[in-house]
Amino acid sequence: MRNYLSRLGTTLKTIALLMAVSGALPLQAAEPVLNRADEDFLKEQARLLVNSARLKAGQAVGKYRNTTPYDVRLPCGNMTYRASFLKDAV
Repeated sequence: MRNYLSRLGTTLKTIALLMAVSGALPLQAAEPVLNRADEDFLKEQARLLVNSARLKAGQAVGKYRNTTPYDVRLPCGNMTYRASFLKDAV
């Protein structure tokens, strides 16, 4: 009986976790993880990083030129990554 109750408890905990992750149960932190200034800083850094990897249509950086009619985002903003694959642009 003890083993059964133990398994039932584990199962109920797993179900509760899955429901919380799926949004069926609200899961809220007691307080925010980041304060507003830290959040704004990280958003700005992410924006700068994504923009640094952008190569506009026809744009050249060093000896590399985007010959496609599309803006692409390369995995490396300083053109040291020598290959670009479709999955990288997505």
